[in-house]
Amino acid sequence: MKQARGFATIGTLNLDRCDSGLLAEFDDEGNVNPVSYTHLDVYKRQGKGTLTYEGTVLSNKLQDKVLLDVLQTAGLTGPDQQLPAPVHVKHGTNRNGKIIHYFMNYSGAPQTFAYAYRAGEDLLTQGGVAASQRITLKPWDLVIIEEH
Repeated sequence: MKQARGFATIGTLNLDRCDSGLLAEFDDEGNVNPVSYTHLDVYKRQGKGTLTYEGTVLSNKLQDKVLLDVLQTAGLTGPDQQLPAPVHVKHGTNRNGKIIHYFMNYSGAPQTFAYAYRAGEDLLTQGGVAASQRITLKPWDLVIIEEH
């Protein structure tokens, strides 16, 4: 692994082939620049899957981008991964079978995000919430939305 010019080297090993990994450099903006393929027989394993390894220490901003890329590649992302870090969300279904979304701001600063689900009602204010509407949570506040 190498560190040069502010670039980090990241590797991915495809475990169903068990023979090569793509080395790439990520700059501070999160842009990916493929470098080369290399033989990685250290990781011989049974089964299928992907292993991502990091041979360097990344800034928090860059680490977030690398992790999001890995999750997207694995098909594990959705609108919740686009929320600001202090906003936590939980989803549930009420007795009437309606989907409920709970957005909680775990910080002392206001947080704004785009509501990425179907239109609904804010159960605390009885106000309507449109799909894609921008919502601002006050510090340490929450919003509970029931989809229509």
